[in-house]
Amino acid sequence: MHIRSALEPMLATIVDRLPAAATGGRAGLRYEPKWDGFRCIARVDEGGKVELNSRRLRSMNQPFPDIARAVADAIPPSTVLDGELVCWVDGRLDFGTLQLRNSAGRRAGQVAQEFPCHYIVFDVLEREGTDLRDRKLAERRVELEDLFATHVPKGSPLTLGMHTADRALAEQWFDQLSQVGVEGLVVKQGGEKYRSGQRGWHKVKAYATTEAIIGGVTGTPDRPAELILGRYVTDGTDELRVVARTVPLSDHHAAEIAKVITPTDDHPWPELLEAFWMGGKGPTEYHRVEPTVVAEIRIDPAIQAGRWRHGSRLIRLRPDVDPDQVPRDLDLES
Repeated sequence: MHIRSALEPMLATIVDRLPAAATGGRAGLRYEPKWDGFRCIARVDEGGKVELNSRRLRSMNQPFPDIARAVADAIPPSTVLDGELVCWVDGRLDFGTLQLRNSAGRRAGQVAQEFPCHYIVFDVLEREGTDLRDRKLAERRVELEDLFATHVPKGSPLTLGMHTADRALAEQWFDQLSQVGVEGLVVKQGGEKYRSGQRGWHKVKAYATTEAIIGGVTGTPDRPAELILGRYVTDGTDELRVVARTVPLSDHHAAEIAKVITPTDDHPWPELLEAFWMGGKGPTEYHRVEPTVVAEIRIDPAIQAGRWRHGSRLIRLRPDVDPDQVPRDLDLES
């Protein structure tokens, strides 16, 4: 039986912690990194034609012609893969560059050369005409590894996704890969079938704790609603740049911050800020404050356009840390 049309990918539900290693039906768990990219199903039909489809079944052939060519060159007909499109910039995953690729339009070929992407493949749903979706994940993984070993050349933008049944190794990935923008782990059952459009996997987000400088607030200085946070950069300008925005502050934190911030017009940032966070619809009004107060925050390591793209959470103020002691750029440690 062939898979003859686009299909919805299997999905994951967010959980707070790694599931127990072996409780009830969870024996044989498998762990994979949660890549910060675009989900992509790649299908090669009987004639060798390639179709890349997003999670919402939109064609991605035009914005990612290099990936479509790589799939056509390496993957046999009547094969369907599941994976993630990602962009690496300076050794980190960069979602903003991926979005740039996705919106390039007629310049897609040129932009593809400037910002090459990779397709990290973590599942095979059909192999050379054999539908594998009813097979166990562990069996599909063997098929996927053999497919890469026999067909995908070195240097290809197609990459075999990391995968392990070793919980200790998975915990090591969880602790270390956030440094390069990996969002956490996806946890799957080794004996599970592939169920299109259903949530059968779990994902655990990796968060990091770091410091940033309060450069502005939304709301009012007397009752800040959110913090606009900055970091100094190491590109030679020593400029203070916006790197994050917090989620709404509690009344307790708002009162604490109102006591220590000082509004000012003598500031390196403009009066209005561009909408750089997810869901922003236009320039944002805010109040600039003297960049002298340091906050400790919890962040999701995913970045976009040189900023942490998800809302951060204030942990506490750090009066014991001077602004020049805060890590630079998007480094998590000094």
